Amino acid sequence: MKPTAADRFMNRTRPTVEKRVDEVSASLQSNTGSPATEADSTPAKSMPVKERSNNLTAAPVDFGISALERELAALPKVVNFQLRVEEGYKRQIQQAADQAGVTPETLLQGLWAVAQDRPGLLEDAIAEARIHHARRARAQELKPAITRAKRTAEKLGL
Repeated sequence: MKPTAADRFMNRTRPTVEKRVDEVSASLQSNTGSPATEADSTPAKSMPVKERSNNLTAAPVDFGISALERELAALPKVVNFQLRVEEGYKRQIQQAADQAGVTPETLLQGLWAVAQDRPGLLEDAIAEARIHHARRARAQELKPAITRAKRTAEKLGL
């Protein structure tokens, strides 16, 4: 019966490898005071090669990734932050961002940083924001009121 490929693989013979003798081990032996004997320094001719274990892994190759990861960890983390703005402001913000070559989010972040650094500017921005908030809140009140009035009118046949 002819052996299968698996049989040939499992029963293959491996060449022997000579015993490794390097300068480090030789210098260690000379430092400890035990002279290297001729038998110690002569490679063994019949020492078998150790079989490789399947669970051994090669040392990971970094390619500079750890340095990039450290740099990324030092930079600010970006998170999603949804904003709703008035239609006219959206066009203006987008246009200013396009002219500057940045995103609207980056432009608003820059404006926030400037407002925090200039005394009084942040307070002025907050006062203006309260005016816009009141108008937006009124719009949110009117929308459902108009919808209810239209439905009531339809039910009454008006």
